[in-house]
Formats: sequence, C-alpha cells, structure tokens
Amino acid sequence: MRRPLRLVGACAGSLLVLLAAACQQAAFETIDQAVHVQRGGDVVATGRVVVVDDSVPGDVMAAAGDVQFGGDAGGDFLGGAGNLQLAGRLGGSLRAGGGNVDIATDVERNATVAGGQVVLEPAGHIHGNGYFAGGTIRLEGAVDHLVRADGREVTLNGPIGGDVHVECENLRVGPNASINGDLRYQLAKGGRADIDPGARITGQVIALQPRATSWLGDAVRFLLMLGFLAAGLAAVAVLPGSTAAAEARMRARPGAAFGLGLAWLVLVPIAIAVVCITVIGVPLGLIGVALYLVSVCLARVVIAVWIGRRLLRRRSGTGRSDLALAFLVGGIVLLLLGLIPWLGTAITIVACIFGLGAMALTLSGRRMTESLTDGV
Repeated sequence: MRRPLRLVGACAGSLLVLLAAACQQAAFETIDQAVHVQRGGDVVATGRVVVVDDSVPGDVMAAAGDVQFGGDAGGDFLGGAGNLQLAGRLGGSLRAGGGNVDIATDVERNATVAGGQVVLEPAGHIHGNGYFAGGTIRLEGAVDHLVRADGREVTLNGPIGGDVHVECENLRVGPNASINGDLRYQLAKGGRADIDPGARITGQVIALQPRATSWLGDAVRFLLMLGFLAAGLAAVAVLPGSTAAAEARMRARPGAAFGLGLAWLVLVPIAIAVVCITVIGVPLGLIGVALYLVSVCLARVVIAVWIGRRLLRRRSGTGRSDLALAFLVGGIVLLLLGLIPWLGTAITIVACIFGLGAMALTLSGRRMTESLTDGV
C-alpha cells in the first residue's frame, strides 16, 4: 500500500506551485517577508507566511511554510505549504498539497489535494469532483459529484453527490455521511471498514479484494530509484559545467524550457518512427531510441539540482561537490514525489519536460556560441 508521507505531500504542492510560477516568469527567493506579484489578473505569492484575503479576478498561486487563503478568487488556486488553510471562495478548481491541508472553501469546480493530513471541513463545498491523497483524509464537507480517495486512514462523514472509490488501510463512514451513488472500497490486507448504520448510501456497497502486495515490484522500483541517483551523480561528476548551465538556463527561461521540452518529448518519437520506416533507417532509429530514453532519464537530473539548490539555498556553487549535494537532496525529494498516487506521475512528467527543455536550451546556446566563434 502506498503511503504518502507528510513531507512528500508538502513538497508535492510546493513543486507544483513553483513550476506554475516559473511558467509565468516569476522567480522568488525564500524570504521571511511575503511577496505578492500581480500578473495580469493573477496573484503569485511566496515567503515564510503568505496570507491572501483580497478579491482576485484570476488565479492564486502560493508557496510558503504557511499559506492562509480567505479571499474570493475568480479562477483556480494552486498552492503548497507545510500548513495550508483555505477558506473563502474559488470560481475555478483547487489544486493543493501540504503537510496539513484544511479546506473550508466553496470551490466551483474540481479539487485535487494531497497531504499528510487532508480535512474537508463541514463549511467546505466542492461543486465538482474531489480527488484526495494523503496519510489521513477526513471528508466532512459536501462534494457534489464523485470522490476518489487514496490514503492510510479515510473518513467519510458528509454529503457526496456521486460515486465514491476509496483505497486505504482503514475506512470509516460516519453517521452524517450521505452518498448518492455506489461506495467502492479496497483495503490493505488486514484493514478494517466501519460503516455507521446511520450513514445513507443510495447505491451499492462494494468491497473489492485487498490489494496484493508484490515484493518483486517494490524491489524493482527501489532498484530503479537507486539507478536514477547513481546515474545522476555520474552525470554531475562528468559534466558539472553542462549540468549547472542547464539548470541556470531553465531558471532564467522557464517558459522556453517548457515549450522546448514538450516538443522534444512528443516530436522526437515521431521523428524516430519516420526514420524506422525504411530498412536502412532501422539501425539509426534504434540508436535514436536509446539516446531518447537516456535523455528522458537524465532530464530529471536538472530539476533535481534545481530543487536541491532551492532547499539548500546554494545557487552560486557550480563545483562538483556542491552540484552533487544539491542533486542528492533534490533527487530524493523528486523520487518521493513520484510515489504519490496520481500526482506523482504528473510531477514526473512535468519534471522531464522542464529538464528536456533545459538541455535543449543549453545545446542551442552552445551551437550559437560555436557559430559566432567560427565566424570571427
């Protein structure tokens, strides 16, 4: 059974919001004084403690140790914090992660939340679907449509307007629960489901077979994680200048990095397939596949260095030891993020896109420099 840790939940939301802020060309240092930047109708905020109580016509994006939102936003909220307290109203969707996430918000669309502890308060109301992942999940507010929850301890004790699918170790359905649909739950082996007689469930209650644990799959996953750390350390040791340059270019031009990375991720396989159409091109296509897979695997190294430098606050060091330490810290965080159900896959893909784009920017910059040198 996958168990998202408190730190994993906090880092997940923080990474997501930082990447979103990067896409809007807003880069911040970790500082005590909160910084709010107006980007059109949107607000991007960072700092040790962030409080947003204003009326915002667009989206709100916030990353901090503590985030408190009690305003009225016309768009989405994207945030990550150690402690995240949400009230007020959102005209769009909620996407958040943190150590503790407390939701008392009126959300017009969907909510996707991950954290060590996730609580939907009785005052909270999600008018769309609710997707929750965490160590402890407690849903006491209203969700108008379907709910999916994956955690260690899950409690349902509020009105839900659609089907519910839960994967957890222990499930409790309280007396105030009202489910207008089916309840499907899958427990860990030895887990327990406690459904209060006062709970109202209009559909079927379906207990799925406990998820079988595979030690072989866990062993393979662990070896792949060690392989990534080993390959990343080797890349940093052999190419410290290129690694530092790619991280710097990604930080300076995040929008361009994302665009180039997305093109690389999608268009290169198409080009390889076209080459492999001819018999002569098959060997070249196989070489291209190998190089493509290597580039995708190493792309996350750049993002790991970026994360490590932010956490260690070491941005100027480009020596092998500084880069190796930053990679190890950021790499472990990135691997832990990848273990989060649903969000982990999305975070890994986004990290690969940014990393590929950073590599493309570095290669294009070198070629431009070489061409200028040759012309002199």
